[in-house]
Amino acid sequence: MILLFVLLRLTLIYKELQSTILEKDNYKVARDNFYAHNLMQVKKEEELKSNVSNYLHDEILQDILSIKNMINKSDKEEVRTIIFETLDNLNLSIRDQMQEFHPTLLKSLTLKENYGYLLKTLEQNYGKGEIEIIFHCMNGLFLVDPYHLVVYRILKELVTNAIKHSQCSKITVTLKQDNEKVELIVSDDGTGLKEKVYGKIGSALHKGLNSINEQLFLLNGKMTILDDEPNGLSVCVQIFMKGDDSYQYFINR
Repeated sequence: MILLFVLLRLTLIYKELQSTILEKDNYKVARDNFYAHNLMQVKKEEELKSNVSNYLHDEILQDILSIKNMINKSDKEEVRTIIFETLDNLNLSIRDQMQEFHPTLLKSLTLKENYGYLLKTLEQNYGKGEIEIIFHCMNGLFLVDPYHLVVYRILKELVTNAIKHSQCSKITVTLKQDNEKVELIVSDDGTGLKEKVYGKIGSALHKGLNSINEQLFLLNGKMTILDDEPNGLSVCVQIFMKGDDSYQYFINR
């Protein structure tokens, strides 16, 4: 009887262990499927933006150039001047929108050089020579699709936010990569949170930050905003590149 009782008890323990292991396996599968779904969603969004960018370039811009050439036959100088100015502004506006929809990263440049070029452009267009941007990044930075575009957008949004709202004179951007871990830190010497320049993350003033939070949620990343001492603000973004696609890129690069 004692032996039967012991065997029964051991059988129950074994079944409990099996059930626990099965639950953990099911949780892991569900978690991996959730991540794969989110990653695929981000890729689809990037593909859509790429299609819009190609359409604007191949269709709209070509039509504008054709109209511009035909207007050369116009006799009234003042009308021609207004039309040319309008078309030039429209041309620049559309090109900016194309870059917003789908950033163009030059294949002849490294990721570090592409990001550096972006920062130089922001420094010239928004900083007007009054704000210095310092960029620290490893030469061998390698981010797989679509992470390189995700980081590009986040970098652009955070630096633009700092230029427009922090009243700073210097911005320091640090981009690190440790295998699958990517960390982006944007720091400024501006007024910081104490002046409530940034306000609440959920406010309408910061749709860009809200968008970053949403995308980081899909990729299981996180964003931390901290006051620097004695002044300024630091925004730290962490993303983990996971999944079979990421490892395949690292192996085949």
